[in-house]
Amino acid sequence: MAIKKLIKRKKYSDNRRNRQKVNKKIRPKSRRNETQENGMIRRRSVFRKRDTDKVGVNELGTTNNIVDHNFLFDEPSHLTEVENKIIGSNAAVFYVEPTFEYLSPEWERFCTDKTELDLPNLYLETDYTSENDKFKDLKINRRSVKIYQNLITKYLPPSNQTKQSEKNILFSKGYSYKQSNYNKKDYPFYIEIAIKNKTNTEFKDKLIELGLFEVFVEDYISSEKSTVTFNDNEQVPAFDMSNWINLSDMSFANESITVLKEDDEQINNFTYNLKKLNFSGFMRKQMKKHMRTYDEVLNKKLAYSEELFYRIDKRNHETNELIQSFWIPADRNIQLIDTQVKYGVKYRYSCKVYYLVMGNRINISTDRRSRTLTSVPSVQVLELPYFEDTCRIVQPPQPVPDIEFHNDKYNKNKIKVSIKLNANDYEKNFIPLEADELAQNDLIEEYNKLKRKNYFQYETEHALFEVFRMTEIPKNYDEIDNFKIAEIRHPHPSIAAAFFDKIKLDTPYYYVFRSINYHELLSNPTSIYEIKLTEDADETFLHVEVVGFYEEEMFQPTLKFSKLIQIIPSSLHTVIKPEVQETLNPSVKNKIDKVQLGLVEPSVWGKKFKFRFTSTDTGKKIDINVNVELTRDKTLEDFK
Repeated sequence: MAIKKLIKRKKYSDNRRNRQKVNKKIRPKSRRNETQENGMIRRRSVFRKRDTDKVGVNELGTTNNIVDHNFLFDEPSHLTEVENKIIGSNAAVFYVEPTFEYLSPEWERFCTDKTELDLPNLYLETDYTSENDKFKDLKINRRSVKIYQNLITKYLPPSNQTKQSEKNILFSKGYSYKQSNYNKKDYPFYIEIAIKNKTNTEFKDKLIELGLFEVFVEDYISSEKSTVTFNDNEQVPAFDMSNWINLSDMSFANESITVLKEDDEQINNFTYNLKKLNFSGFMRKQMKKHMRTYDEVLNKKLAYSEELFYRIDKRNHETNELIQSFWIPADRNIQLIDTQVKYGVKYRYSCKVYYLVMGNRINISTDRRSRTLTSVPSVQVLELPYFEDTCRIVQPPQPVPDIEFHNDKYNKNKIKVSIKLNANDYEKNFIPLEADELAQNDLIEEYNKLKRKNYFQYETEHALFEVFRMTEIPKNYDEIDNFKIAEIRHPHPSIAAAFFDKIKLDTPYYYVFRSINYHELLSNPTSIYEIKLTEDADETFLHVEVVGFYEEEMFQPTLKFSKLIQIIPSSLHTVIKPEVQETLNPSVKNKIDKVQLGLVEPSVWGKKFKFRFTSTDTGKKIDINVNVELTRDKTLEDFK
């Protein structure tokens, strides 16, 4: 048996010598171990120095410390940029959209002398009993905000401390703000900020589950930030989450933050300590799951990241004053409604996103025989700019008004015009009557951010109309503006008005109308109405016709010369010659060819004449050549 084994080994050895050698990747031999220090995972690898001369460790560089927080940052796009494109379901999208829900002059009057923080917040006006409520026993809706006395008497001015706390609104555990969003249409106007993004939420969900999210955000706001390098070259503010769980006292004492949450449970220190232990264990588990090896860092593998929360700053665009900040947990779909806004003010919303990034800190130490790599996770919360957009609340202009003309048949010079707001919404280009009115387009552009709203929208209001009257058809819209004769409004609140005018009989007049809304935005002008009053016996009749602009005739119309010029021979050339007359007696039957005309010489028959006509206006000339021929028409009798 031993001999057989030797033979087999020899045969196997011969086969190996005949095979080509395959170059295998040489990996440095190392001794690795994994320990914990202050709840952190620490990986340590020791390499023989000669095994790292050409591979692996040397490629990390010559520095003693390497910090890597490179991760994939998904920058959002505005909704209007992606609506007409095919994008993935995971693409980040945002928009800021103001909405003018309905007109309430009383509400705008109430807001005039107040700051944004004096106004009610959709998410705080709930039970009408808390210190954040701005009204006592008053629910904001279409009916209540139109009674000015109600707004004044039931308003509860907030204290300075309350206004200070509302500068930072923090949405926390279990607060279902999306249900409150259904009440947004009760307010006259508001601004909606929306974010759509699919992101990992492991850490955020754990913080909310343990009730630590608001504590974490409060600690973040109050802490001093360091900086880390993001994607190799950009320095960004950073908060070390690795140390937070050990250093935080888990107290919430920041008076400049209003926390929105369903319950306000009292938690003692023992419970908080249990939650800290729970979260520490979760952190260690996540580190083992997501921490990269030095090979993965070397090969540019991106670090694990997730969006924890957003901060949306609201500023006055003109003064750059920071009015308020909203802190909201990251989610796939976020729709924030801001009702603490004033009409006509231009606001700027700047959003920052806070990414949790599980980076690496790698320390390289070298002695005579070995190199040691120590890799420690660096769990940082990085602040990055996300988006910025501006907008303002604007009431859209009214549609073109409806017009009706009436006459009193027993009155010879008076007509009545009935004007009424048109209860329709539609999209159309604005037609100004003068260049300054084009500024209206800029206002509408700041309002209609998503390009989905109609330019002209009906709104019930005390209507105001402009009346233009001309005695000639205008050539363009610029001419109409010079013939404004009245602005009319019903004495009492109404969407209609009547206008009486005196005109002359049998004289055409041309009328144009348009409406002006409460905020002085203009509708398009109506068509040009040609009005003429005629009389028959003792009654008058009104003729109404829609006409276009006056168009000058660019070419002279064709005239027929037959209406202006007549060329005929003189009577002396149309009488039969006397000497021929005798030969034709008693009849010209079969003698028509012998007929000759003319009593004078020279005869015009058979000759050619030129006639020249000269224009008395332009001096231009035209020649007409005429052949004068005598035509002898034969009858049937001439052929018998």
